Amino acid sequence: EWSIPAPTELTTEHSLPVLGFRPGLKHVVQVSARDQAGNVSPAIPLDFETASLPDDFPSLELSMSSPEKMEPGVTLFAFMRWPEGAALDEHFGLAVAVDEHGDIVWYRRSGHAIQDPHRMSNGNLLSLIGHYGAEEVDILGNVVTRWHASQHPNPEANAEVPEGSIPVATET
Repeated sequence: EWSIPAPTELTTEHSLPVLGFRPGLKHVVQVSARDQAGNVSPAIPLDFETASLPDDFPSLELSMSSPEKMEPGVTLFAFMRWPEGAALDEHFGLAVAVDEHGDIVWYRRSGHAIQDPHRMSNGNLLSLIGHYGAEEVDILGNVVTRWHASQHPNPEANAEVPEGSIPVATET
């Protein structure tokens, strides 16, 4: 159970991202509103069920957890996929956040390899992508900015540059 403070601006419409729900479970969110006079409405429960993880989602097994020795928050990491006997699957990318119990509380799947995701001071995530670039995404998974190595020696890598990507004068 936790609370999310709403914006202080008085309006008739609000939108707040609510994150951290476990996949495949029923959840209840209670919403109340405060008017200009300070009157608070009764909390309205909103029931919903989160989708289960995709069938091809990699399985996770927690072997040890010591929450008292951990930093607060979640652990963020990336999965890469090497099909048996093959090279890295360049079109599979998965960034995952787990809580102290190893439960998945957030993930983002993309069509390219994701490496070394880090949370930025603005709350967005910065990751290396493929062998040629980096991208910043917001916590809802929307791409904010992409950069690519404009001098990559492999012409195929340069042909796969996403639209709007910012060139950086480097090979990789």
